[in-house]
Amino acid sequence: MVQNTVPKKYDFFNIYRHTKRKGAEGYDEDGNNYDLSLIDEALLSRFNKKPDSLSLTKLKDSVYVGITNISCYYLKGDFANVVAQGSDVDLAQEHLWVFNIEKVNTNNEAIVVEVTQQVDKGRTQYGSEQTQGSAKDTVVCFNPQNGVVILPPRSGVGISRLLKFFYYISGRELKGLYDSIIIDDTNLDNIRHMSTITDLNVRVTNLIDKSNYKGSMSTFNSIKNKKMALHLYGGNLVVAETVKWIRGLLNLEREKIKNLMLIRLLLMVHIMEKSKQ
Repeated sequence: MVQNTVPKKYDFFNIYRHTKRKGAEGYDEDGNNYDLSLIDEALLSRFNKKPDSLSLTKLKDSVYVGITNISCYYLKGDFANVVAQGSDVDLAQEHLWVFNIEKVNTNNEAIVVEVTQQVDKGRTQYGSEQTQGSAKDTVVCFNPQNGVVILPPRSGVGISRLLKFFYYISGRELKGLYDSIIIDDTNLDNIRHMSTITDLNVRVTNLIDKSNYKGSMSTFNSIKNKKMALHLYGGNLVVAETVKWIRGLLNLEREKIKNLMLIRLLLMVHIMEKSKQ
């Protein structure tokens, strides 16, 4: 048996709520709110197979999405323990959700080919009814504590559709959902080809590996899941210099800086490219 040893690639995002209203309750001075408990509770309902969570959600005229399978994992250090189906989930414990979300497009028919027949005879089409369509599954990993979402690239349900789905399953109460891509070296290579950059928003979330932490537990608890934010703006930023600066931040983890308490850094960068006229 031949094993596929090609490493899989994933895109990392950070989601949060944002408003332009000054002084809005529950939002910080930048207008951001990182409380995603409504999504957490909606996913719990699907985990418990409540009837109102089992229907497909209509995103637009021909596109419907729904969760086919879902698992919950409690996080402890570098380990994740699966929660048995039918068990009570304690949302107060650090956890993440892994689920398959299915996108159905009623404008598309599904084609099945019988490989033992001639190429012009082994095709069968399905989904000709108005309520039927081809389906494509996407695996999603979501941590409601820090808002990190992991998706395979070029997936059936991208980050925009996922945010729209989260909006609907939260009872349309979770308004102003935004996403920021979590930058790595691959993303930086793509950024270098931008024409101009007008704004740069950086947010750092520390994900601390408890097993490797050598300090006091009080310090550990005080910095666990803390966030820092930085907004650079003021016209066109030099693309090459911006990429160099971000790469320097990414190298913080690789360097042995004794005073750096954040053991592992996730860099959330939202970059605004000047729109072309």
